[in-house]
Order: sequence, then C-alpha cells, then structure tokens
Amino acid sequence: MPTLNWIGKETVVGHHKEVPFKLLEKDENLSVGDSESGNFLIEGDNLEALKSLLPHYKGKIKCVYIDPPYNTGNENWIYNDNVNSPKMKEWLGNVVGKEDLNKHDKWLCLMYPRIVLLRELLSDDGVIFISIDDNEQAHLKLICDEIFGENNFVGQFVWHKKDNASFLSKEIVTLKEYILMYKKSNNFEGTFDKEIDLSRHRELINISNNVQSRILPKENVLIENGNFSGKVDAGKYGSEQFFIEVLEPFEVKNGFSLSDIKMKGRFSWSQKKIEEEIAEGGKIEIKTIKSFKPIFFREQNDRNIPFRPIVDLLSKKIDSRIETSHDANAEIKKLFSNEVNVVFDYPKPSKLIELLVNAVVRFDFQAIILDSFAGSGTTGHSVLELNKSDGGNRKFILIELETEIAQNVTAKRLEKVIKGYEVEKGS
Repeated sequence: MPTLNWIGKETVVGHHKEVPFKLLEKDENLSVGDSESGNFLIEGDNLEALKSLLPHYKGKIKCVYIDPPYNTGNENWIYNDNVNSPKMKEWLGNVVGKEDLNKHDKWLCLMYPRIVLLRELLSDDGVIFISIDDNEQAHLKLICDEIFGENNFVGQFVWHKKDNASFLSKEIVTLKEYILMYKKSNNFEGTFDKEIDLSRHRELINISNNVQSRILPKENVLIENGNFSGKVDAGKYGSEQFFIEVLEPFEVKNGFSLSDIKMKGRFSWSQKKIEEEIAEGGKIEIKTIKSFKPIFFREQNDRNIPFRPIVDLLSKKIDSRIETSHDANAEIKKLFSNEVNVVFDYPKPSKLIELLVNAVVRFDFQAIILDSFAGSGTTGHSVLELNKSDGGNRKFILIELETEIAQNVTAKRLEKVIKGYEVEKGS
C-alpha cells in the first residue's frame, strides 16, 4: 500500500500517546436543555478533548463527522500542537497562508493524530465522514488508508455544493466538495437511505430473459387475493410475450395452492433469489388465473423492508433532500435573524449532515455522534432534528476550539434548536 511522508510525520505518528489526559469541566452557566441528556459541547483544543474522551467513550462512538480546515490559505488556522520537534516548534503561532511552503506538512501534522484518536473512539461497527476539497483530498485519502486500512475505505461522496459559479478563476470553476467515508471494521452493517417503495411490486417475468423453470412454494403464493378455489390445469397462461406454462395441475383453496407450483417462464429472478426474498418475509401474488403473472411484494408492516444504500453523488438536482452551501448560509441567517453580528463562514447544511448520519444510525436510537471540528454546530443540529423526526435518543459530542464561536454561535444554535425556533414563511 502506498504511504505518504512529510515533514514532521515521525513526530506526529505517535503524538496522540504523549497528549496528557485532562479532566473536562462542566460550566453550568452555559448549559441548556436537559442536564442528563448526554449531549456535550466541549470548548478547547480538539486533540486534548479527544484524548480526554477516551476513558469513557473509547469504542462507543457510532458515527463521526468532521469538517476540518481545507487548507485553502484563507482560513487563518494555526498549527499549535505541543510537539517535541525543533523544526515544528518554528511553526507555532504562525497563520498558515497560501504561500506557506510547509502548508501541506502542517495540515497533515494537524490531522494525523486527531484521526488516530477518532478511530480509537469509533465502535467496531462505526464510521467516519470527513469533508474536504481538492486542496488536501489526495493527502487525506492516503493518511486515512494508513490509519484505517485501505480495505476499510467505504467510498467518496461528491457534494454538489453550489449551483451558481462565481467565475473568479480563469482555469476551472469548482462546484463540488468531497466527503470521505471509512469504517472501523467489517462489523459495519452498511448504509440505509431510502426505503424501497412498497407500492411498486416487482414483476418476476421479463420479456428479455430466457425461458426457465421455477418452483413457487405453496405457502407463499397468494392467488386472486384469496378469492379463488378450484383446480388449475397444466398449460400456457397469459400473453404470447409474457406467458407462464404451468407444468403440473394443482388444487387451490381460498387462494392458496395445496402443492408447490411448478412452472416455466421468462423469469427475472433465479430460484435461489426467490427463496432468499421469501425467507426475508416476501410473498408472491398471482392476481388472476387468466394472466398468471407472478408478482413479488412485501407487507406494509414488514420489519424486514429493504433500504437502498446511500448514493455517492449528493446533488440537489437529483435528490431534493440535498441542500447547497447557499441553503446553509440561509439556514444560519434564519436561526440568527435578530443577531446581525453573528457570521459564520462556510457552514454545511444541516439536512446534508442529517442524511449522512441517518444512513448509518437509522436503526440505532441510542447512537453517539461526534464532531471534533464543530464550527457552527451543524452536526448537533442534525442529530437533534433526527431525534425529533423518529423519537430517537441519540447523543452528540461537539468540540470547538474558538471561544467566540463555541459560545456565541455553536452553543446558541443548539439552544435555539433544543428550545424550538420559528422562521418566517418564505424567508
């Protein structure tokens, strides 16, 4: 597996072990909502905070989402980790700008120990989502392959972040960002996004398939909605193109055959596939003896209803649930409509994060979700809204370094969502 080397790597690979454990202190004056909720907003350096979470939360976090600095040169971030390296100590206190010749080295030194600790906090069935753009995407992929193992790379989402281009660049117009996804181990169950529409029954006959024999188990085939009783003769049924040939006659009582039904037709499913779907709770319906067209369906209350996994193209143009950076800015303005001084650059839309998180924790109502680059608090907002929608009791842990942001943006946003907020219609 290819590995990446940079200035300071030998120092930061084990730096997380040298970070001291610090006790987290609760500030009652800044707390809102239920004190026993288990939700936390931690103000402070995220490396120290992650280390402090280890004793209680190691192996317990189901989902991590982080939106770290993209290292564009416009974010005014500073490398300030207390490392034992003369070269790296020269970096301390200096803003990382566009012309900084060590900007990639500094960014990798920032990210590596933090991702290592995030991996330790993840449960065996947990995953991490990391937002990034072209400036560091390639480097991020390589260090995540190293930390998680390249076999645990789940995929890379492309988020269509805006519709209207500024055309400030003469070379290329960028309308997308990436979200990398890694799992902790093979215990990850997969993603659950859209429930398959049960109103669309699956027809088992396809005109383009070859004629094959199949056996339909008697107890799983409903004929004419239970309203037919009598003998069904061997022979061909249906149209010339969509015919079914019954190979042996059988008796039906109240819509159910007294023996397995042996037939030929242009089946789209193999015998094994039919048996697997039936084992998961599916049924086969024959609406009329005349057409004899078998259709697969599931009961509306079937708990084994399948979900489609999430797709890796996140675009409002193909999925109305996806929101853009413009939507995210509008969301912040609505939340802080009476506080004109509240400004936050580059927020993510809460519905985007909610969609990602929900795809992982849909069936885990007690899951813990962590964001160690909390910013405006979008992840916490998303978890709260997700719990409102399905009655879950999921918890979030957010970490934000900047006091001004943590207290005046992140905390206030969470308070508004917890207490409920209203926005003017059409605003």
